Formats: sequence, structure tokens, C-alpha cells
Amino acid sequence: MKVCTDSCVFGAWVTSWANSKKRVLDIGAGTGLLMLMLAQKSSGRIDGIEIEPACFEQLKSNLTLSPWADRFQALKGDVREFQFTQKYDLVVSNPPFFSSDLLSKSGTNRIARHSIELTLAELFETVTRLLTADGNFALLLPFHRLEEAVEFSRNYGLNIIFQVRVFHTRKHKPFRVLFYFGNQPVQEVKISDFVIKNDAGYTPEFVELLKDYYLNF
Repeated sequence: MKVCTDSCVFGAWVTSWANSKKRVLDIGAGTGLLMLMLAQKSSGRIDGIEIEPACFEQLKSNLTLSPWADRFQALKGDVREFQFTQKYDLVVSNPPFFSSDLLSKSGTNRIARHSIELTLAELFETVTRLLTADGNFALLLPFHRLEEAVEFSRNYGLNIIFQVRVFHTRKHKPFRVLFYFGNQPVQEVKISDFVIKNDAGYTPEFVELLKDYYLNF
């Protein structure tokens, strides 16, 4: 799986809260992008679970070769059935939810890109089971699934703390949404927009967010 701009935005955005978290879980870790980004800004232990065999092997390799290998643990299996021995202060997921889109012909990509193995309802159920009492859940989704995610968060007792609409440019409609959920009461959801590019190139907000990760900034 290639590194996507929206995944990098999500990873950099989540690091705002990672430093205070001692135990972090990435559901659908892929090849480890989010885990590696989080490790650069935090000191806690980070686990990642991945079901697709080829992705899991690449995940293990990437984590082992990183400077933070002693803080990582790669878990292979289905998060719905895996027997976790602890709960987590932060759960993150950039899940394969493009359920209404055309499915890839590749079996690997079908698992990695689409909600064949794990539904959004199952993800929320799993997360609520794995979070500590004051834990948080960060989620990246296609924008057309915003209302669905809002409904599931209510059904499973998670409150939206932050909601960010992501745009390629201001000329385009939003294509991704970032959520940050928690068990704690929220008086008002903080909703904002994030734009990746303008006529001059990358926006100042994009450069500021990604400058510690993108080598050409």
C-alpha cells in the first residue's frame, strides 16, 4: 500500500495528543505509517494489528528497522477476535471503508481498501471494548461516511471532540473527515476545515502540520 497524503495528514494531526498516551493501538496498521509517525512525537508503547499477511510482513520489517523498534509490537489477526491483554489510552484507525465504491480486482487490495473484513459498526464496537475509561479514538474516513460515523458514535457512547473536514483545494468538496472521540462529556464539538493545496502549492497549514515529516519542506 502506497503512502497517501490524507493518511499523512491524519497521522500528523493525531500526534497532537499522542504524547500523553502510554498505550496506543493502530487498528488496520497496514505497513506501519501511522505507528511510525506517532512514535516520533510520543514516548508510549504502540501496538498495531493487521489481518492481511503481506502487509503484516512489511509492517514487521518497517517497525524493526525503525529507531523506535523497542516500543512497537506488531499483532497479526482479526481485531474482532484477537485476545488483547490490555486496554489502550488511544486507538487510531485509517480503515478500509469505501463500501459503496468499485472493488479492486486484487484480493489483497480488496481487504486493504474496502470494508469486506470489518464493518464500521464492528470497528466502533471493538474500539469501545478496548479503550480505557478516559481513552480516545481517532478515525479517518471518506467524507461521504460522516453521518454514518456520527450515528455509530452515538450508538456506542463515544462523544465527538474534534471533527475536521479535509479538502484537496477550496474549489473541491471535502473528501475526507477526521474524528477525535472520547468517553468524556463534550459541551460543543469543535468543527474545522483543513485545505491541502491552494493556487501557490501546499497551504501554510499543510506545511506547518507536515513539516516534521516531509523532507522537502
